[in-house]
This record gives sequence, structure tokens and C-alpha cells, in this order.
Amino acid sequence: ITIKGFSKKTQSSYVRCVRDYLSNQSNNELNKKSIKDFLFHLIDTKQLANSTIRIYYSAIKFLFAYTLGKKWELENIPQVKQIRKLPVYFTFSEVEAIIRHADFIKHKAMLMTIYASGLRVSECSNLKVTDIFRDNMKLKISQAKGFKDRYTILSDTCLEYLTKYW
Repeated sequence: ITIKGFSKKTQSSYVRCVRDYLSNQSNNELNKKSIKDFLFHLIDTKQLANSTIRIYYSAIKFLFAYTLGKKWELENIPQVKQIRKLPVYFTFSEVEAIIRHADFIKHKAMLMTIYASGLRVSECSNLKVTDIFRDNMKLKISQAKGFKDRYTILSDTCLEYLTKYW
């Protein structure tokens, strides 16, 4: 998993899922039927969320394809559908109130940056002064999710908060 370049969180999830799968195998047969039975158990008995079952599916697939070196010929095992829900979001006045009630300028600057530039918390905490490009009003986000670099917008108001904090 490490060689494949998966994040530490994905690695621990896969190990946990595979351990769970293997501990449910009484006859030690790792085959199509045991996988289907296990996934059905997760859906029917444990009633896990579709997103969790998809992680189990991917972890078991990784076990077979990469760890055991077996051909993944289990295409007849369907993967549960991914449910896409619209996110719950704050109104502008709610966001404004949250930022206004932050006690320290550091927290206000972080909240404003996360909101205005659409950052994850980890991306905000890893920002450096050299990542701020005032000329073209952009932020450089280094090694974000999936180890990808990207640029995002920087608003005038956000720049003011960052300047006050600096």
C-alpha cells in the first residue's frame, strides 16, 4: 500500500477492512462467494453506509490484485452505488458571525482563508507566506489531497485578514 502511494489514512482503513474480512472467514477460503457473502453481511446485517462498503470493496480488491497477486476476476461482484448528496452550507451571515466571534486574529484569518478560498483545514494549516501571490491574487496549495498541487483564489478581504495576522 505504501509503494502504491496511498495516504496513511487510506492504508489504515484498508488494513482494518481486510482484517475484518479475513476474521469473518471460518474456512479460510478467499473466493468470490466469500467476498459476496461478506459484502452482503455488511449491507444487510451491519447496515453500513454505501461509502463504507465501497472502502471494504476497494480494500479486498487491493488484497487480491496486489497483495496476493491474484487476477481480480470478480467483476460480477457489483460495487454499491455511490450516493451523492448536496452539502449543507452556512449562509453568508452565519459565516460572517462565526468569523466575527473568533477571539484571535489568527483564528479569524484561518476561518476567512478556509471560507474565501475553499481550503481544507489541513491545507490552511500548511500555508506559508511564500504561497501567497498578491500580484495575481492566488494561493498556492502544495501537496493537497492526493498529493496534488493547485492554485486557488485569494479575495481582497481574505488578504486583508492575512496581512493583519502577519
